[in-house]
Amino acid sequence: MALTVRSLASERAMQDVSRASRAQATSFRKLASGQRVERAADDTAALAAALNLTARQRSYDVASRNGHQAMGMLDMVDESASNIADLLIRLRGLTVQGSTDLLDTDARTHLHDEAQALVASVDDIAITTRWGQSSLLDAARTLRVKVSIDNDAAQDISVQLRDLTASGLGLDGLDLRTQSTSQTGIGTVDDALNTLNSARAEVGAFAGRLEHALNLVAEMGVRCAETMSRTRDLDLGAEVATLVHHQVLASAGLAVALQARALPQDVLSLLRGKPSGSAPRASATQPRSTPSARRIVPTGNDAPRATVARARTTGPSPSSASSWRSLYASDDDEASGATTNDGARSTPSDTDRAPAPWAKVVAAEDAEPGGFVALSVSLTDA
Repeated sequence: MALTVRSLASERAMQDVSRASRAQATSFRKLASGQRVERAADDTAALAAALNLTARQRSYDVASRNGHQAMGMLDMVDESASNIADLLIRLRGLTVQGSTDLLDTDARTHLHDEAQALVASVDDIAITTRWGQSSLLDAARTLRVKVSIDNDAAQDISVQLRDLTASGLGLDGLDLRTQSTSQTGIGTVDDALNTLNSARAEVGAFAGRLEHALNLVAEMGVRCAETMSRTRDLDLGAEVATLVHHQVLASAGLAVALQARALPQDVLSLLRGKPSGSAPRASATQPRSTPSARRIVPTGNDAPRATVARARTTGPSPSSASSWRSLYASDDDEASGATTNDGARSTPSDTDRAPAPWAKVVAAEDAEPGGFVALSVSLTDA
């Protein structure tokens, strides 16, 4: 690869890192919301389909509520019709009782009064049966329940509510004051019962149809929710794997970018005349270091005594044994000479004496010949 002033490899690596970072941010946003499609930029077609499915699902929910309200209304109508049926049953018994010759005039009068009270009760039930502000049984009417979500009247369910008042049932002319009118009243009450039974049958058939429609609406709502979930919701397992993938790419890209930034240093190394990363050369002149007492020349005497020695380093490493040039030992004046192994004293020449600094070592002789223990080390002039 060519060496240039501008680090193109580093820029390319940083672009990859930026791309992986944006992908990580997108994965974090999706994982936080739980949705694969949140914006039109994610998937335009999927977003449009999901919005349409959401609208239909909400519409199915409203249609289901309409159907349940209608079921409650029909239960109220059927309960009122059941109470009217009990009154008609009692009326028929009164008509049968008034058809006999064993009743006197007063008894027939009481019988007629009771029958009129029952007829008034039929009117009371029919008028007071209401859903909201509307009466349901005081007149014949058709009610349409919207259980579909499309603007199609054919899909709506219509129920016919009959007039269950006394006049609607034909009970307004009922008279039990004579035997003949009581016998006529039997047929009148039977006709009222037939009308009531037909009304209840229509309500029951409508309730059954409405129940099937509610089941269909609920099923369609669930299907819409499932389809919307497949279209818009996020696959958490797959998205977590994608996030880990982008995290690894971002980490690797940062490492590569750091390595690529070091490439221009090779150009500077060429200009300096040495390769990049090479260790600096040792200087020709090293500072003199303080020597340490590593070698002590024994005096050869058995009696322990203090020995003064001095030495000078000749190399850059005073720690090695070969760095000591000379060593002298003396009792009083170290400049007068050094004690050797055989007890003879010798005077060093001027050539043996090296320039300062010298290491002054004060040692004590051990009990065994040739053994010394250093007590102190200091610098002294030549």
